[in-house]
Amino acid sequence: MIELLRKTKNDQVIVHACHVLAHTGAVEALPAIKEVAARELDGDLKVTAAASILDLGDPAGFPLLIDVLEREEARLPRADAKRLLKERTGLKTDYDADKEAGENRAAVAKLRTWWSQRGSSLKWRAEARRFE
Repeated sequence: MIELLRKTKNDQVIVHACHVLAHTGAVEALPAIKEVAARELDGDLKVTAAASILDLGDPAGFPLLIDVLEREEARLPRADAKRLLKERTGLKTDYDADKEAGENRAAVAKLRTWWSQRGSSLKWRAEARRFE
């Protein structure tokens, strides 16, 4: 499944592979998921990859979510990214997915500051299903 993920360009295969690998706890898939996330993907796929990375206990999914909040034009991926940030950290933001991405510059700046200050110290707490 990991090799398939690395090679595929098919959005549905990417989504399915990310879900399966995260659900099965395949930590060894993290490099492949990160490789896919580094591609030019639409916002929905970026959120899917970020969620899988977070589900595997790696906080490296947060910068992907912040990028979606900053750059994505479509509302739904931005709303999903905001929801995931809150679910996985308990962090409340001023970000409003109903506004244009550009109207949320201050909220995104706060998230980038949070990430730069806290990102390296975040640890996955399985019992709480979030990073602290």
